[in-house]
Amino acid sequence: MVAVKTILKRLRIKTDLEVSKLFGVSPNTISIWKARNTMNYQKLIIICAKNNIPVDSVVEEKPVISGMEYSLFSYYSTSSMS
Repeated sequence: MVAVKTILKRLRIKTDLEVSKLFGVSPNTISIWKARNTMNYQKLIIICAKNNIPVDSVVEEKPVISGMEYSLFSYYSTSSMS
């Protein structure tokens, strides 16, 4: 499993305030998650499902789908798909 900071970066979440609003927790909780390298993974799975983002590509050391960039609300291929 990758670091919490990496997961948030892959989702293109820039600030702890954005993360706290998304997960429904305080910004202080986000700081604790980062320090302890843990988070609410159940909520992360729900967020990914609602936004059509494969969870494996967010949490795996080497994303399953290469060449993909994700934003919080959508994803798009950076390379053309045949």
